[in-house]
Amino acid sequence: MLDFRELPEDGRAFEQFIREILLVLDLHPRWSGQGPDQGRDIVATEALDGQLSKGERKWLVQCKHFAHSGRSVGRDDVGSVLDDCRQAGADGYLLVCSTQPSSGLVTKLQEIADRPENRLLTKIWDGVDIEKRLAEPRLFSLGHIFLPKSFSSTPWKLYSRGAPNLWAAHYKSYFLHLSSRISGRYPDLQECEFIIGRLEQVKIKGQGEAIRPRAIYYDDKHDTFAVFADYLVPRNQEPSLQPSDFNKVVRDGAGLHSDDSGEWHSTTWDVLLRKVLPFSDHFDLDHYNYYNRDAGNFQVGFSRGETIGELVKYFDHWR
Repeated sequence: MLDFRELPEDGRAFEQFIREILLVLDLHPRWSGQGPDQGRDIVATEALDGQLSKGERKWLVQCKHFAHSGRSVGRDDVGSVLDDCRQAGADGYLLVCSTQPSSGLVTKLQEIADRPENRLLTKIWDGVDIEKRLAEPRLFSLGHIFLPKSFSSTPWKLYSRGAPNLWAAHYKSYFLHLSSRISGRYPDLQECEFIIGRLEQVKIKGQGEAIRPRAIYYDDKHDTFAVFADYLVPRNQEPSLQPSDFNKVVRDGAGLHSDDSGEWHSTTWDVLLRKVLPFSDHFDLDHYNYYNRDAGNFQVGFSRGETIGELVKYFDHWR
């Protein structure tokens, strides 16, 4: 059960949370200004693809965060739905709340939708609906970002990729591919957590930069790992980190663990520097192109051509 009280009572973080959900769902959200309760409304655009024509529908999205009081959202909390939608040019109204709507409000919204002259669709997402949506693979990471305590008991979520030794996985806010050489079991998740934890120890110095794990391959015949990661840097600035900054932390080619008797789990680190446009509407830290292009390398643990010792600039011309 999610505890929406993790989000501050003022509702701003809840609004940002819902905006991020809409963004992942490809609904192109944008802020429309403050509502009557000083909250920020959102206008989302839904693409419609019919049999005979294509079009779009605009939704006015109002967010009501009453989890701290636990009360329902009432009729007076939403203001004039029809007037607000007309002002925003919306032909759909979506109420999103961290608790639940009152029966009176549900009736009000249904009556609005039932009148043909209003030409307005109405929908409600309550706390239960939001929780169900966060169980979807593409939204799972948002739960870890905005509700980390509620999601702390489920850091991993794995999905088969159509073969006995291939998986896609969410770990906290990351998305990555997992694969094994022989067995039909994914790599040990505790070791994967250790690997990602080591990558997180590389301290970023530049604004807007990010380090994202992409894949972990386990060679269960030789007991070795191959780790794939990307170092994302805005295209208009020089990287703040050099290969040596990575290597002094991850130790490319060395054992993942060691003691007085030796090392084990020899691990290679394949890190690419990718120049990106963070403000592009096509940008995402885990864009599918980062995975589709190199899926073959991820499956068999082959280097993408540049190891951590040969970190080079890599320009993503498709952005």
